[in-house]
Amino acid sequence: MANEKTSVELIKSIQGGDYGDFEVLLEMYRPLIEAAVSKYCGSMDPDDIRQTCFIAFFNAARSYDTSSEVAFGYYAKICVTNALRSELRKKNNKS
Repeated sequence: MANEKTSVELIKSIQGGDYGDFEVLLEMYRPLIEAAVSKYCGSMDPDDIRQTCFIAFFNAARSYDTSSEVAFGYYAKICVTNALRSELRKKNNKS
């Protein structure tokens, strides 16, 4: 549809405080989240993984520089991966 917002438009809207657009952006990038959940599923609880991914993805949308030459998907993937690795390190340190 011609009226659909691009990911950059959604991100700018989220950064401006319109968090309703987060759900739309999340749906666009759901395969990224599900791939991360699948990758870390054996080492952490899937619900915890998904929650960590959502939080990291939201933070990525809020902190992304829309004038950057780096694609948002790549930036978000790095943020999500780093968050999951941090959680895994915390879990392993508690064991």
